[in-house]
Amino acid sequence: MKTFYCGSTSRWSEISTGIVCVAIGLFLGIPGIGLGFELVRGHTDAEPLLVVLLVMLSFFFLVVGIRLVTGRRRSGGGLLSPLMLRVCGFFFLAAPVWILLESKDWKAFHLLGLIGTGIACFSLANHRIEERLAGSSNDT
Repeated sequence: MKTFYCGSTSRWSEISTGIVCVAIGLFLGIPGIGLGFELVRGHTDAEPLLVVLLVMLSFFFLVVGIRLVTGRRRSGGGLLSPLMLRVCGFFFLAAPVWILLESKDWKAFHLLGLIGTGIACFSLANHRIEERLAGSSNDT
């Protein structure tokens, strides 16, 4: 029996979500690049980690948004590769540890949400790899 992880969505919802993702990407990217230039010039006391995170998040939102708006999918299906899903999963699993080390005022359900999202990323990545391997064994 084939288990489906998610159903298809309407094209309208993909386009509207893609536009929101592109807007978020621009909203994060423009200040991130500006802070990066100011950091290189030495005119700001911004943390380099903040600049890198802003640019990386901006890139992520822009890639996902453009793929949603244009309707292009990866050849293996989905918006993100298994490697990208694992990288995101790592950050979702590492964030609660960092949060607990830095501050104690976070609620447990926030941390559980991050951990659950990280596990879901790894699970989806494994599912995509298994699907790809099953598809390649059926072709031969």
